[in-house]
Amino acid sequence: MVCLLIGSPLANRLMATSYIWDVVAGNGERAFEAGSGEWDLTKPNWNVEGEAVVWANAEDREMSTGATFRGDDSDAGSSVISVDKQSAVRVTVLTFTANGYLLKGGAEGTVLTVLSAKNANAGLSIYPGKVAVFGDRLTLAVQGTFQVSCPVKNSSSTGEIIFGKGSAVTLLNNMSINGAAVRFNEGSLLEGGPSSSLLIGEFEKTSSSTLTVDGGHLSVGGGSITVGKALAESHGVATLTLISGSIEATREKSTAGELRLGVATTTQGTGVGVVNLFGVTLTVARIYQDQADMAATLNFDGGTLRVKTPTAYADNFLEGLNAVYVGAKGAIIDTNGVDVVVWQPLLRNGEGDGVIDGGLVKQGQGRLTLGGRSTFTGPLKVEAGEVRLSGPGALASIAGIDVAKDTVLDLSLDCVPHSVGGLRGSGAISLSAGRTLNVSSGGTVAPGGAGVGNTDDPWRRSYA
Repeated sequence: MVCLLIGSPLANRLMATSYIWDVVAGNGERAFEAGSGEWDLTKPNWNVEGEAVVWANAEDREMSTGATFRGDDSDAGSSVISVDKQSAVRVTVLTFTANGYLLKGGAEGTVLTVLSAKNANAGLSIYPGKVAVFGDRLTLAVQGTFQVSCPVKNSSSTGEIIFGKGSAVTLLNNMSINGAAVRFNEGSLLEGGPSSSLLIGEFEKTSSSTLTVDGGHLSVGGGSITVGKALAESHGVATLTLISGSIEATREKSTAGELRLGVATTTQGTGVGVVNLFGVTLTVARIYQDQADMAATLNFDGGTLRVKTPTAYADNFLEGLNAVYVGAKGAIIDTNGVDVVVWQPLLRNGEGDGVIDGGLVKQGQGRLTLGGRSTFTGPLKVEAGEVRLSGPGALASIAGIDVAKDTVLDLSLDCVPHSVGGLRGSGAISLSAGRTLNVSSGGTVAPGGAGVGNTDDPWRRSYA
């Protein structure tokens, strides 16, 4: 299986040849001039031990060839490096020690091959507080294990790698990020291999690792997404923030594609794993916590959690986390034609007494069974398929119920909410015999058609 790891250090980094970007020829071993230029096989834009040289491609996997971008800090994009398509540039590790660098492709698009060597994994290295950008028409084609890291251990700040519009990363093997931040902005792409997996945050001491998707599209492959792996005596933080765009745990027709928080190991430390689902469609086979000492949290605030088909985890699609919170923009769960059970309670986000959160929207065919004691206070909307509440206390008091045409809300398992702020729609509401659905004082009852009713007993309503 291929793994995409976000959180491991660049291991065994031995540079046989280290080229330093230097656009002023012959200015001395330690005088490095940042600036714009072309990365090809003809221009002497590189400094090796004080001499101006042209780039020589990494060819022999027994040795590594690294590119380092140094100089004085400058504004973002002030040093633009165009990677020449015809040169078919090959490199092992790219290291950024200064701000201001933007790497982009040529007019017809460029592939920059990043390959591993015997003593060095393919990777990106970013110093604390620095930012490097990969831009338009540039694809990083990674061969071998791909690692993104910060070379300064236990730093209080992290560097950031940004993939901007028109950039892409294609993977064959593993990728890892440790002590760094990676962002996929609008128009960027990550394409994993058939068995790729994503691990965010393999902690060393107090390291912090983050992945942010803000308009990008990520297809991990056929494996899993993991947020956080705490090693012995470590207490780092791993964060996956999904703002807009999409991310899939798998694109293969298999039952793989889990999102897990923590990795069960024999030498566990402590750590924090956070998933922020703010505006992206996240497609996975299930979400669960695998490491007992991990503080695992999922925050819904406008994002969609979509069930991958097929899945082997329909009976426990979401469970075991420390907390799952519903924010002001609510939670959306798309069952995608699958009957799934969510044992994890969906909790009100706690932003002050009396604050109504965004509630829960059920989309997609299939049945969603809520088995935990959820405390979200916003409305429950059934837009497609069926929602079943399982057991007493599955919902407390919610702002309202909206059951769309040809959908079902099943309250027959002794789990009628304590009170409902309003009731509307033209779907079916199923109550067991003798049960009462209470609509709060001042609430609205607005059936949209003859379909609203009870298949077991005449529909009854009372007012608190």
